[in-house]
Amino acid sequence: MERQDAVERIAIHAAFGLHIVAKWLSERSDVQPELKERLATHLMAIDSGLQALGRSGVHAEFETTEEALHPR
Repeated sequence: MERQDAVERIAIHAAFGLHIVAKWLSERSDVQPELKERLATHLMAIDSGLQALGRSGVHAEFETTEEALHPR
């Protein structure tokens, strides 16, 4: 495996890991709104980076979680 491929693979797995935690936290009422806001910001940044790498397959799922972190 080439170095760039390995870096992308690590980035994708780390992004999914954070996404799973953020999704779980978005459903909890005992999580501070500031923490939810920060998680949503990080997910947006990661999503943008993954799209730049051509990995936009998770965009809809990330967007759904971002919205859940910002209940209206």
